[in-house]
Amino acid sequence: MKSRKIRDLCFIESKEYSLDKYELPQKLLLNSDIITKKDSKFYFNLTGFLVHNDNIFIVFPKNHKIPDDEPELLEHIRTLAGVLLRYQNETSLEENENELLFGNTSNDTAEGIAASLWIIRDYIEYGLIQRQFQSNTLSGSNIDWTRTINTSHPIFSSSGVVYTTPKYRKKSLDLNNILRSIHEYVVLRSFQKYGWILGYNTFDNVTINEELPCNEELATYLLSKELNSIFNDREIKLMNTLIEFINGSDNKNQKTTLDTLATNYFHNVWEAMCSFVFRNEYKTLKKYIPKPIWHLSDNRTESTHQRPDILIVRQNKLYILDAKYYNTPKSLPGWQDLVKQFFYAYSLKHKFRNMVNVLLFPSTVDDLLEFYGYVDIQNQPSLGKIQSFSLDTLSLMKDYSNYQYGRWMDVLILKINCLNDNAITSTQD
Repeated sequence: MKSRKIRDLCFIESKEYSLDKYELPQKLLLNSDIITKKDSKFYFNLTGFLVHNDNIFIVFPKNHKIPDDEPELLEHIRTLAGVLLRYQNETSLEENENELLFGNTSNDTAEGIAASLWIIRDYIEYGLIQRQFQSNTLSGSNIDWTRTINTSHPIFSSSGVVYTTPKYRKKSLDLNNILRSIHEYVVLRSFQKYGWILGYNTFDNVTINEELPCNEELATYLLSKELNSIFNDREIKLMNTLIEFINGSDNKNQKTTLDTLATNYFHNVWEAMCSFVFRNEYKTLKKYIPKPIWHLSDNRTESTHQRPDILIVRQNKLYILDAKYYNTPKSLPGWQDLVKQFFYAYSLKHKFRNMVNVLLFPSTVDDLLEFYGYVDIQNQPSLGKIQSFSLDTLSLMKDYSNYQYGRWMDVLILKINCLNDNAITSTQD
């Protein structure tokens, strides 16, 4: 990573680049899931991180603006990593989404980027794994009655039974526990390789283990054994990730593997981000959405579902938001996308008199979001219109990865009200 400028390894999904200008490994160029080649040009089909020969290729979402200033660029990189890690951890993914989001394309890469970044974030929040051992002492506050009764002679008196030399229990942190040593090693390696992505350039624990305390096979065995005896979700995830990190280390000197934390389905991530920051109320409102019903010739009926992306009610007004991951300078949603939005509003008239239909596009804008335009149906004013807004992708990713929300819907409503006020003023003029 040190041998090349970070900026030279940053790209934007679906943007065309010249093959003459960029030196890309064949492992990337020959993988059609990652890159599409057209004559002397190429573009990436995904968003995220690709690691090959210790070089990290970073692909930002569509319409993103990559800064030239390195500290600012590192902030963008850190934000993208945070988004993918949260999405990976919280979302029920289809099998085809898992392939690139959870590690590598060759299934034999040790010390993978996905595992490393998760390990770092987990360590920052929880620290090193702790295991306690119990010892017996002659003083303390917790008497070990079983051991006291079995090993001491009581004195019987009129007031009861007295043990003059009780045994006490003492719980101590086992700093030499081999699981802790394995965890220390993995944390150190993770910081060394990928800490910079999350903004950590140094590791402040000088006593940390710099070598794995046992061979990889034994380490994996011990972690797997521990996995069978724990029930805490976070520790289960930790053990599995430590195993993932260590596995394949016999191949770590073979620089032919491709490691990934990326997705060909960033439109799903875009929807998840929009759903979070706008505080989607679909789960509570879906009961009002009419179902298309099949009436079959054998007197059976079967129903299907309408599934808007985001539904929100504010002051008795329904907002129907659709997260569209489009490269708007090149293409716009077509009839198939638009007709669903028009019909969502049409079918919900029985419940809501006032509705606003909105499309949300990725972009780089000065404000949180900016008006992009609207679409209506020629000679059909009764169907209303669909307004569209460009969202600042970096701001959206920051709020999603930092679990912040609250401002987006307020800003959207303010912008829509301003547009309506301007439209009324223009009509009056």
